[in-house]
Amino acid sequence: MAYRKLVLGLSGCLFVLVCVLFLQADVMSMISSSGKDSGRADLIMIQAIAKQTTKQAPAVQFLHDAHTEVLAEQGKDCAACHIKDDSGTISYKYMRLEDPAANRLKDLYHDNCTACHAENAKARMANPGPQIGECRKCHVEPAPHTQAWVSGGMDNMLHYIHWDSDLIAKDEGKDTNCGQCHHEYDEDKQELVYIQFAEEGCRSCHTADPQEPVKANLSEAFHGQCVTCHLENKEAQAERNGPLDCASCHGGPQRLEMQAKFAEKLEEMDGVLPRLPRNQPDAVLLAAKLPELPEDATRPTLMYPVPFNHELHEQATDACRDCHHETLKSSCTDCHTLQGSEQGGYITLERAMHAPDSKSSCVGCHNEMKQDPSCAGCHAAMPQGTEPPASSCALCHVNPDILAQRPDGHQTTDYADYTEMLIPAQTDGRQPAGEPVIVPEDKEGRAALAQRLIDLRPKEALLIAEEDIPDVVKIDVLADEYQPAELPHRKIVMSMMEKMKDDSLATSFHATPVTMCQGCHHNSPLSKTPPSCQSCHDQRSQEGRLGRPGLLAAYHIQCMSCHAEMGLEKPAATDCTSCHKQKEN
Repeated sequence: MAYRKLVLGLSGCLFVLVCVLFLQADVMSMISSSGKDSGRADLIMIQAIAKQTTKQAPAVQFLHDAHTEVLAEQGKDCAACHIKDDSGTISYKYMRLEDPAANRLKDLYHDNCTACHAENAKARMANPGPQIGECRKCHVEPAPHTQAWVSGGMDNMLHYIHWDSDLIAKDEGKDTNCGQCHHEYDEDKQELVYIQFAEEGCRSCHTADPQEPVKANLSEAFHGQCVTCHLENKEAQAERNGPLDCASCHGGPQRLEMQAKFAEKLEEMDGVLPRLPRNQPDAVLLAAKLPELPEDATRPTLMYPVPFNHELHEQATDACRDCHHETLKSSCTDCHTLQGSEQGGYITLERAMHAPDSKSSCVGCHNEMKQDPSCAGCHAAMPQGTEPPASSCALCHVNPDILAQRPDGHQTTDYADYTEMLIPAQTDGRQPAGEPVIVPEDKEGRAALAQRLIDLRPKEALLIAEEDIPDVVKIDVLADEYQPAELPHRKIVMSMMEKMKDDSLATSFHATPVTMCQGCHHNSPLSKTPPSCQSCHDQRSQEGRLGRPGLLAAYHIQCMSCHAEMGLEKPAATDCTSCHKQKEN
């Protein structure tokens, strides 16, 4: 009898536990449909009251998408919780345009939230939301959820989808719609106006802490502008409308899915987006601006100007702000001067262009490009975070006088020493102090000169004649336990050349027919017959010399690291006999 009571008691407990779990699953299904509750893109911390007065309760974790999903089932939308201002822009704030005093703000949240929850309870919803008096269902500590969101920034593809859209009204008298989003403040008219071809990025004015006359911070500006437009399209039952939930823009998985769709769309467009209709230049001549000097001052030695292919970089970057990280209305040299200025954060022009670890600098961006598997096989083994080699200066800093030497862009000299090819104008890209190069002062003239210099650049990667490339290289200098390794040298070289065929960055910087050879034959003269590895790496010692591995280690490090960086699965690093067969006793 006692045993039966125990079984019945346990069965009852189990039944209650199952009911609770099912109820919890039903509740959690409502709040987790847009992502795992352990890391959510829609998590908003309601702590506006705490910013004004002493904190009286834990901040409320508000799951935005869980609420919008329920509202959508009830036939409601953003307007249920957010009001519009006089211009029709929906407010980023809950049920208000501005923050009132702390007590009124607390009442605003409590009265409106609990009123909605009470209506849900009357409608007998499974999870109506916390009722009056159930304070600790909202004010929970420790917080049960964590925030996990990604930036919802406008990249080039998303920008194109908007400015090419026929659902966004055209600007008055124009065939573009840029003015529907881009504006600036007219001091005289005391209002927002649109100026064609002078469009700024949103972040230029709408910062985290905007200054007068800017009213909205970045989040308020983005959500007000974007959500209002998306909501209007939805209300108009347009063919399509943008997201009205958090996760579609800020959810990690959703963002990856969107990027995959964008990649497919770009492939359908042959990999090239139409150019942004902003009247931007095709080419720019980048040159340092000299400070005002006394008449008797010695003119400083400057670098030659850099012909910059603006059109090409538009396609190679994700957005204009990758380079124009503060404003589109100034050139690099306006903010970043030779000495550094307050406007440029005291970052000199040299650092702005050459900082190896900055995503906004030329060198830093190029370093990121080297992480592509096609490049990383060679470049990952090179010292990271260092200055570019001096031999590369003249690849960018070009003496305009070269146009007189090579007006047709063809190389006429047969170089015996390829090192000479790296010095087409000046040894290290510097102008002679006493003979400054004269460049046009007008914008159009400088752009034309830049374009002519860009046109001199090689259109395809240079390489020595295929027959001059050794076909198979037998590495037998260390053959002992294993047979000699036979390296399919020419096959490897031609495969790597194929990978860089359409890469303009690689074409420009692999400036001689043997530059690519330096990936393996490092620290060697530029030659089609470089010295063997054992010329520098000690065959007698596995440890080698300080900072230089022995020959055995050098071979294995070079080959294995290259295979790993390029993602080559075969041969595996542990499969010794794939490269050199075991000797038979």
